[in-house]
Amino acid sequence: MVKIICKFCGKEFEVGNYRKNTAKYCSRYCRAKDATGIFANHWQGKTIDHICNLCNKVFSASVCQHTKFCSRKCYNKWQSLQVKENANSWKGGGTLQGGYVFIRNSDHPFCKSNGYVKRSRLVMEKHLKRYLTPIEVVHHKNEIKDDDRIENLKLFANKSAHTKFHHINKAPQSNT
Repeated sequence: MVKIICKFCGKEFEVGNYRKNTAKYCSRYCRAKDATGIFANHWQGKTIDHICNLCNKVFSASVCQHTKFCSRKCYNKWQSLQVKENANSWKGGGTLQGGYVFIRNSDHPFCKSNGYVKRSRLVMEKHLKRYLTPIEVVHHKNEIKDDDRIENLKLFANKSAHTKFHHINKAPQSNT
């Protein structure tokens, strides 16, 4: 065992020989406080100037605050702009969830409770000129979930057939 002095609180503590070159703190608490500087005496009460990310106004805030906005109003406005920007940047202007693109279509008979339908299902329905049943599964051949070109889509009658297709195609090939 080797005795070391904590870098943050100055308390002496013991560590095994294997840690004598790496140990700097007596506890996780001291390591976290030293890393953030939040409770270190030399940071308390000090302020610095920040620039608002939205309106570019200069404002004063604590050194410990990692704030980017001068007010809650600026933050909320910035956040609403981000939501609109992201919605328009996704393919088809829908929402992206789990890699799939959803389109708002509350008139669709099988839409989710929020009124959205997977775009891949809409593309397949347009191609077949009929609604898909809730148990039918649309498969992406290249496994890119937002590539909804009709030539990349394959329809399976149910989830079981889709799962079986994946297991057959992923099975290891034997050389005999």
